[in-house]
Amino acid sequence: MKKRSSASLHRFTACALLASSLGTAFFAACGGDDTPPPSSLLDATGGSDTSREGATLDGDTSSDGSTDAPDGSIPLGDATADGNNVSDTNPGVDAAPPPLVCSSLSSLAAAGAALPISTGSDDWLGSVSPDELSIAWTAGNSGAFTVYYSDRSATSNAFGTPKVLAGSFAFDRVALSPDGLTIVAVSANRKSFAEFARASRTDAFGAGNDTFVNINDDAVGMAASFGDPVFAPNSFQLYYSVYDGTATSTIYSTQRIFKNDNWQSGTPIPSPNELKAQGALRRRPTGLSSDSRILFYYDEVASKSFAATYTFGATTFDKFTDLGAVSGVQVNNACSRFYFSRTATNVDLFATP
Repeated sequence: MKKRSSASLHRFTACALLASSLGTAFFAACGGDDTPPPSSLLDATGGSDTSREGATLDGDTSSDGSTDAPDGSIPLGDATADGNNVSDTNPGVDAAPPPLVCSSLSSLAAAGAALPISTGSDDWLGSVSPDELSIAWTAGNSGAFTVYYSDRSATSNAFGTPKVLAGSFAFDRVALSPDGLTIVAVSANRKSFAEFARASRTDAFGAGNDTFVNINDDAVGMAASFGDPVFAPNSFQLYYSVYDGTATSTIYSTQRIFKNDNWQSGTPIPSPNELKAQGALRRRPTGLSSDSRILFYYDEVASKSFAATYTFGATTFDKFTDLGAVSGVQVNNACSRFYFSRTATNVDLFATP
């Protein structure tokens, strides 16, 4: 890859982050290489600096004692960091925000039907690709469990015979990339993420690229554990958890510019009380809507799932919807179907019609 200058990289990152939510046409308009985006966009975003100098596990205070929100922690929706919306056709001019993809949210406690691929053990949903053609989950409990994945060629078909992901992992969620070709699990010691890849959905997963090298290096010498990886539907943002039983801001976010780039070191997202840990009990991310404006998470304090919505003009997620006593909530691209785990006879995989 051609090496970029520092200034060019900042300009490019600003454009890429906006393009991740506004679309590839916007990215092309910004210039797909070293062409800087319009100056009004640079003014709005201020580029991207992911330095961890002065960061703490909570991530709330910088080295100068200020409490600025970490760069990149604003959800990649339609608003810029200063809360102003950017028009596609006239950058810098306020425009009405697009409607939420998930415009209707309600309890899933009695919704949906069990998926036939559910096993005789407890099945904990890990991830469903946004096109609904690939699914991954963990079956069993912390004493003995197996990571499975399954694929299908069309949403009108049932998922195929489950396949086993070989390896030694922590009892945690697994995450599929949006194209279903990468799967990420938490290492057995919870100090790193393990990545596996395949060339097509008909192939088995094998060793993948080590795109988590920066994040995994952050764990060296830390007492904290890692978990809960969640890909954004655009492949350029990732949510995950960093926790040690004392920190309250445990949900982290990171970005990258290109699909196969290494993930940058992450930073905690600005967390209202609804997203903060309470002692050892955490709020654990499970999924994102296709516009990245709704974060689905499991609340260990309340033993149920919620949807955290990023409202236009806010600095972080600020509206919370109770989804009931379910876990692992994820949605398809259109937010027309929900996938989750719920207790029936065992904990089974469910999907709404």
